Amino acid sequence: MGLKCCVDSCNSEANSSSIRLHSFPKDDVLCEKWVTALQKDYKFEVKKSHRICSKHFEEQQFTKSTFGNLMLKPGAIPTIFVSAQRSLFKGKFT
Repeated sequence: MGLKCCVDSCNSEANSSSIRLHSFPKDDVLCEKWVTALQKDYKFEVKKSHRICSKHFEEQQFTKSTFGNLMLKPGAIPTIFVSAQRSLFKGKFT
C-alpha cells in the first residue's frame, strides 16, 4: 500500500503528480501544531508513514526550490480542510 494523506476524507495518494505529500515536522512544537490542526476526535499519534498532502496548505506557505519544485516554508501549518468544510483562522497557532 502506498503513502496517502492522513486527513479524514482526503483520498490523495503518493502516485499523483500534481499533489505532494509532506511528512510531519521533526520539531516537536511544530508537529503538535499540525496534529492540533487535524482536529481529530481521538488521540492521534504521528507515525513515520503519516503524511499530509499539499491540498491542505495555503499557497503562500510554499516556496520554490532552486530546481522549481514546490516546498513548504519553515513553520508552515495545514489550514485547509475542505472535505470537512472548515478552514482554520489565521493566527490560531501563534
